[in-house]
Amino acid sequence: PGPLIAPRQRFGRPGSAGAGAPAAWSIIAPITLAAPFVWSIVTPMDRTNQRLHRAHQKHQAGDLREAEALYRDIVRREPGQAEALKLLGSLCGQTGRWPQAAHCLELAIKADPTNGGASYNLGIVLTELGRYEEAEAAYRQAIQLDPGHASASFNRGVTLLHLDRTDDAITALEHAIALQ
Repeated sequence: PGPLIAPRQRFGRPGSAGAGAPAAWSIIAPITLAAPFVWSIVTPMDRTNQRLHRAHQKHQAGDLREAEALYRDIVRREPGQAEALKLLGSLCGQTGRWPQAAHCLELAIKADPTNGGASYNLGIVLTELGRYEEAEAAYRQAIQLDPGHASASFNRGVTLLHLDRTDDAITALEHAIALQ
């Protein structure tokens, strides 16, 4: 319904001309609550999450070309979007573009140093590139962020073997086995 029209009373002193008599008509607007409109407010973060979700679905479905285009669009709009950078880096690694994967994952970690998944994935990529010292550091970071990450402990152990650090490798591998 539209605005309500209600009489307004002019209050005056008892016995005065305006006391208690309708002196004018006022328009009383209904109170509009924001709650019904909350659902329609879409923040840029919500849009980003929707695009990221769609990209991840494409990625999971094997539509790598479309997923990559969507990830790149998100990163173009928000260069520091850590999750999109991580997933783009993973996709690049999945398709054998190791240097590009490393770059995206390094940017993801820079944007969100607490992203253990990005550190773990970077370890895998750096191992593929033969950059074992850096890979070991990435796995160590992933383990520091998630001490129960058995795969990171195992991969760190294997990487330590590449570095001829056998004692450290055995410790890391025993830790990985204990986590299983």
